This record gives sequence, structure tokens and C-alpha cells, in this order.
Amino acid sequence: MSDGAHDQDQIEYGRTVMMLMNKPDNKFVIDFFQTINVRAAKDNRQFWTKLRGKYNKKITEELASIVDAREDGGGKNLYEFKNHTFALSMDFSSYSADLYRRLFEWYLSIYDEKPKRILDIGCDNGIVTCFLGKLFPESEIIGIDISNNSIKCARELSHKLHLTNVKFEVKNLFELPQEYITNPFDMIISVRSMHEVFGNLPDIRFWSLKECVNKLPSSDNHLKMSLIAELLKDENSQYFSFERIQSMAQLAIMSTIFEKCQLHVNWDKSRQVHFHEVGVEQNMPALLLTKSRLEDKVDIIEGIYE
Repeated sequence: MSDGAHDQDQIEYGRTVMMLMNKPDNKFVIDFFQTINVRAAKDNRQFWTKLRGKYNKKITEELASIVDAREDGGGKNLYEFKNHTFALSMDFSSYSADLYRRLFEWYLSIYDEKPKRILDIGCDNGIVTCFLGKLFPESEIIGIDISNNSIKCARELSHKLHLTNVKFEVKNLFELPQEYITNPFDMIISVRSMHEVFGNLPDIRFWSLKECVNKLPSSDNHLKMSLIAELLKDENSQYFSFERIQSMAQLAIMSTIFEKCQLHVNWDKSRQVHFHEVGVEQNMPALLLTKSRLEDKVDIIEGIYE
């Protein structure tokens, strides 16, 4: 290696060290939620009591029926309804505020560089996108969603936060303009949106995780996920996935699908994130993926059990 290259490596190393020393901590997350005035509801009763105190009976009853139907796998579009007004959108966010907080804390604990261009898929009312906008004020951040009401609320949130580096567009992931491909992203994130984009995971029964990994049949619908890899700028660009995966078998299936799409999980930095929604304890995997394979790559089964 030439002296010039060595000097450049030392400069880059120094920049990385300084960046990590100045990384925001969990107080940054707490301050963000205070700024947008969203606090996690401690239980179901508190959540609905607050809504019923602010909105008329017709709205709260319809919203409750949509939530109940959604939990059973049906019902109207929750996002269009809850995002009908900005105030209702932000009040409803107390339902999942702890989820967002724990996710943000995990992200702060593992990120090691500042991405210049970020895509948030299924951005809803923009809470995740705007958090990244505050975290990376010099980055360009785009949030896309198919819901007009969601994008309307997201734009209002970014306006209230005085963010100039964030923009929102009503877009279908499979109908993105060519500029998204020719000007790809350093980072992509999806938060509980990919099951709506690609459909539910295959309902396939396996006797073991090994079967999940080795015998999963190809699915054109799920192989569309390869578009994520196409939208990443290079081998080291990162995809952060936080999805409704509720068992080790589902995680094995999802990870295998990612592998088929040339997206590889970094198991050392991926975590099971514990959170609650209106007091109900839950956990879901927060995955970091790249197009490049790690030299000491952990296989899927080993990664799941670690």
C-alpha cells in the first residue's frame, strides 16, 4: 500500500472515530418524541380514553372496529382512516410509540456511518423518516407510501419540524421512476410495511429450521424483494428491516428469501427488539442487511439461534 493510500486510510479512520464519539444517545430519541408530542400509551384503556376525550363517538367507534378487524386479518385501510387528520394521526401514534423508540435506540447503537441518501418504504405519517431527517441533517431522505392521507400527514410533520432535507411522495414501490434506480440509496429502511408490499410470508409447514432454509420453494411475489437490492447504491449500502415476524420459522423463511435476493443478514448487529403496544409485550427482529457477504458470515440457522 502506498504512503498516500495509508494516509487516506488514517484520515477516514479518524473521521469514523470522531463520528462515533459524537453519536447521539438515547436522549436524542426521547427529545424527538417530546418534540412531536407523542408518548406511548401504557395500556389499551389509556389509549382509547384519550382518543374518546378528543374525538367524537363516530370516529372512535369506527377506528376501534378497524383496529379489531385488522387484528383478525381484515377490515378497512387503517392508515387512510387514522391519517385522515394530522391530529388524529399523531394521537394514534401513541399506540406504537414504544415500538418506534426501541427501534430508534437499536439503530443508534449499531450505525457506523452517515448515509447520504435514504429511502423509507411505507413511511406512513413520517415519524421514522423525520427522525432520520433530524439525525442526519445533511442527508437527503425520501419517504414513500401509497396512502395519500399518510403522505399528507408526513409532509405536515416535516413542516412542523422545519426539516428541509426530507421529502415525501405517493409512490408504489414497483412503479418507482427510473431516477430511483439511476440514483440509488446508501440506506433503505422499512418498518412493518413489507408484508403489505409483498404479501404475507408463505404458509408452509416445516419440521425444522433446516427445512425452512433448504427447501423453501421460489415465489415470484417474494422474489420481487430483489428490487431492494437494486435500489441500494453499492455492496456496502444498508437495508434495515423491522417487520412482523413472529416465530423462528418465519424468520428463517424471510432470511432465506433475502438470501435469494442477494441481501445478507448481519447477524452480529441484528437484534430481537422488545417493545409494547398499549401494554401488550411483543418482540420482533430488527435486521441489518447488505449486498456484500461478511468474511465471517454466519449462516441463517446459527444466526437465528444466537
